[in-house]
Amino acid sequence: MFRRRVVSGVGFCVTGICLLSVLMSAAPADTRVPDVAGKGDKAALRALLKDGADVNAAQGDGMTALHWAAFNGDSEMTQLLLVAGANVTSKTRLANLTPLLLAAETGSAPVVASLVKAGSDVNAVNSAGMTPLMLAATAGAADAIDVLLKGGAKPNLKEKTHGQTALMFAAANDRAEAIAALLAGGADYKIATAVVQPPAPRGFGGGGGRGNRGQPPAPAAAAAAQQQNNNDDNPFIPPDPSGGMTPLLYAAREGRIQASRALLDGGADVNERSADKSTPLLVATINGHFDTAMFLLERGANPNLGSGAGATALYGAVNVQWAPKVFYPQPSTRLEKNSHIDLMKALLDRGADPNAKLLKDLWYTGYNGGGGSLAAAGATAFWRAAHSGDVDAMRLLVSRGANPGMTSANGVTPLLMAAGAAYFGTDEVVVPQGRMPAVRYLVDELHADVNAIDTRGGFSAVHHAAHRGDDDMILYLVSKGARVDIVAKNGQTTADMANGPRQRVQPYQETITLLMGLGASNSHKCVSC
Repeated sequence: MFRRRVVSGVGFCVTGICLLSVLMSAAPADTRVPDVAGKGDKAALRALLKDGADVNAAQGDGMTALHWAAFNGDSEMTQLLLVAGANVTSKTRLANLTPLLLAAETGSAPVVASLVKAGSDVNAVNSAGMTPLMLAATAGAADAIDVLLKGGAKPNLKEKTHGQTALMFAAANDRAEAIAALLAGGADYKIATAVVQPPAPRGFGGGGGRGNRGQPPAPAAAAAAQQQNNNDDNPFIPPDPSGGMTPLLYAAREGRIQASRALLDGGADVNERSADKSTPLLVATINGHFDTAMFLLERGANPNLGSGAGATALYGAVNVQWAPKVFYPQPSTRLEKNSHIDLMKALLDRGADPNAKLLKDLWYTGYNGGGGSLAAAGATAFWRAAHSGDVDAMRLLVSRGANPGMTSANGVTPLLMAAGAAYFGTDEVVVPQGRMPAVRYLVDELHADVNAIDTRGGFSAVHHAAHRGDDDMILYLVSKGARVDIVAKNGQTTADMANGPRQRVQPYQETITLLMGLGASNSHKCVSC
């Protein structure tokens, strides 16, 4: 005979062969009280309680009538249930929600006050480590925040995932009044989230990843490995840490002007920095929040404070405006009142260095799967503008002292970028007019060398135009003295670049014919054929 034992109401055979449930034969739970409370039916609730129904009866997920009254922000029902003996400490089965947590989430100050007076734990946490104060801050319920603080809520507790405080939740959601209430109650605007040191990439003692452009998880290992590949002559540069986000940095990342104002008025430093040394101005800019960046400039933000990668807001404005198309959506600037040109002018007016260089690649440029862009280490804002053919930005920068001859660390010139260096098909984003106006501006007005090659690969502007099958650009460059017989360090000729040089790039037969007619040789090594 198999012996059966019962654990937590479930019967099963010791051998595991049979599985029986005592619950199958048990009477169904009486959930009438929470059921009518959820519907807001006070008359039915009073009748049930008068007949002796259990005020603390719970539904399957643990929701009691008091939970429902709190969730619905129903102060009258809350009082009725408390008088009837409702348990303020009861929690739901899945998320450990108390009635107070639900009341705080809805922002109902009267319900919060009743529950606090009845003895609710003002510092109770749900399964994610969120407190009532954090939920009230998210809701922007300043009155509820005041009640919680007076009831003993600790203003600087942190949730357990990133170490965010109530002030950070208020900042991210643009809750200016909640921010004022929290600051008055002792919330510390200097507290930052946890700093995460990314592991070294494979080949350098480990593997892993991190990321988000204002700090939670990016592919650091892959980015660092790519960076190392793109900077063979340089020693390995470890990826920057992530985290270290203050409330003001959260407000900047989300484009929250009112929250930023409340925090600055409360004493926050407009130039504070995250773990990777990004300022609120830079974080707002790289997330496409140009209006917020303008506000921060007006409040004294320093435009020359760069991140650990050397990124400044000037480079960031161009970079986000022409962000590549990747698997993870890039920030949009379409709803901003200020254009990237407006922001660039304001930055330059306040002393931004037009020739500031990146120290290393920016992982967020092609976040989560962007194409094969060249290493941007050493690049300037002018170089990045040339990449996308943004002549307006190029002219502005030159008028403010930008050096159009500065190259990246690998010797890639602005002309090479405008011609299509790092081109990766439909991932690339350029101005509506295309690349030719930028190439003409560089050559005709700035006298760029049409035969310059990068120091790493030895590719010329004709190579890059051929790679895209751009016959008009090839003819223009040749008319300006460009050679078609330059051979890259890997042996590729200009005609080879038009002949399916990599997978998924089919040969441009007309371009091959044109180049061969101009004197280029064809090695007939089509990779995609």
